[in-house]
Amino acid sequence: MAAFLFSSLLLKIAGIWVWLFRHSRLFHKPTFVATALPQHDTDPERLRGINQDRALYEPARLVEKLRLDSPLCLRTVRELPAKERYPAGIRIPKLLIIAALKMNGRKTGPLKSFRQLERLYRILGAPRIMRFWKDDLEFARQRLQGINPVWISRCEDPAALLNQGLDQAVYDSMMLARRPEYPLYVVNYHELLQDIPTVEGRYLAPAIAFFECRQEVLHPLGIQLYSREQGPKWFYPDGSPGWTLAKMFFNSADLFVHESVTHLLWTHLFLENFWIAAARNLSDRHPVRKLLAPHFHFCLNANHNSNQILLGEDGIFAKLFSAGRAGTLRLLEKGEVLWTLNRTALPALLERNGTAELPGYLYRDDGLLLWQALESYVRNYLNLYYRQPDDLRADHELAAWVAELSNYFGPGKILPVDNTENLQAVLTAILFSVIQHTFVGAVQYEYIAYPPAMPPVLYIPVPAAQEEVQEVDLLRAMPTLDDIYTIMKATYAFSMQYTTLGRHLEDYHRDPEALAVVRDFQQRLKQLEALIESRDRERPKPYGISRPGRVANSVSA
Repeated sequence: MAAFLFSSLLLKIAGIWVWLFRHSRLFHKPTFVATALPQHDTDPERLRGINQDRALYEPARLVEKLRLDSPLCLRTVRELPAKERYPAGIRIPKLLIIAALKMNGRKTGPLKSFRQLERLYRILGAPRIMRFWKDDLEFARQRLQGINPVWISRCEDPAALLNQGLDQAVYDSMMLARRPEYPLYVVNYHELLQDIPTVEGRYLAPAIAFFECRQEVLHPLGIQLYSREQGPKWFYPDGSPGWTLAKMFFNSADLFVHESVTHLLWTHLFLENFWIAAARNLSDRHPVRKLLAPHFHFCLNANHNSNQILLGEDGIFAKLFSAGRAGTLRLLEKGEVLWTLNRTALPALLERNGTAELPGYLYRDDGLLLWQALESYVRNYLNLYYRQPDDLRADHELAAWVAELSNYFGPGKILPVDNTENLQAVLTAILFSVIQHTFVGAVQYEYIAYPPAMPPVLYIPVPAAQEEVQEVDLLRAMPTLDDIYTIMKATYAFSMQYTTLGRHLEDYHRDPEALAVVRDFQQRLKQLEALIESRDRERPKPYGISRPGRVANSVSA
């Protein structure tokens, strides 16, 4: 316990340091260079600079670097370039964080009561989910503004789910419970998780959760949990321990999908490849590289550190998740197949999921404001340099960037960049994926640090019947205190934000027109800050993380 309290204090100090870092400049400005398309720039230093970066940013398969047995195609840099390493202003809190995560005291036993757990938060602070974790409306709200708000979808034809993992008997129970006059929504993790292996003694259930929207409020209708021992079972909201356990199983599945796919794969690991390809193919004078650069501050260093912490043999997935390391790799393989850049583009996601009109969907409401601001910023910036169609066609550096991305990701993963409209769409989606990291990453402590609300691992199987579950079973399902300490510390560290959206963009430009576009974007972010703050004052439970001042400018944590 003493070691945990001391390590919590180290994390608190690191958090204060990071807050100061966000509000000051603790790293050097980039060297000013003029902006020009390659066809308009004959300086031989331009090509020399590209060749130097091409050697520095040599790609390598991630599974080879981590010695993983997996067909994953993910790549990273073979060696982290010196220019990508953290400045001292970040290295210091990172060292504090690493020390805190490694600090362990004497082994402790199982959790004895939820009251015992609540006493652990006196230094780091109580996560906001702690008071409401058993509440059904809170369970529904997590689908709209929690850590993983991108999987909920409208269900117009429930019978279609019979081909997507829904059991016939469960379907009959769900149809008896639902009222057809209310829209039905679903989060379906059955197909994603049905063949994921688990560590012996740990349990993960392929899960499908159903929700009704009644009087503009989302309500849980029921959950199907599947296990090899019990098959598919239907659980319904009655306030019993059995229903609470069903929500815990669903949230455990939700957390696993979030941490491995939505967060790690679709923001960290895929995003860094846009920057690797930019550094290898675009001069530091190229407008697209200048647009991207501030949004990739420290991204490669963050991934370099976290890949081993998360995916290593003794990493967090191996130690703390029901699926362990092998199950996580299997889910990453599925997520790699599923991903397209358009899948993370917010307007396309809303159209695909049928959630454009879902009441209370704050991820959509505030996310669209930021999407539109980015879209306008990218369009106005590119229009300065791509004034005619020939400007794009003659840009051989951009063509090389697109070719490397297409060769890596494969066909259909990104739009063909054959006109400025598609280039704008691709760059807007990339920058929104950077923002997405805040939506799914910066709230980890608030939702995950209290394990009963969102347990990464469960130690009892899916029950044969809802009525069989007792309150003591909820405690038996929980991780040990040692693992809870690690969960609290890791989620606190991973929720830190090292940059602020819109800051330092002007460092890359000396062209007055480009500076004007940047300042217009920064001014729009200030207006959105005031607008979203006023919205939050009117909301029963504010979103909090969606204000531009709380959104990170890069994937740096």
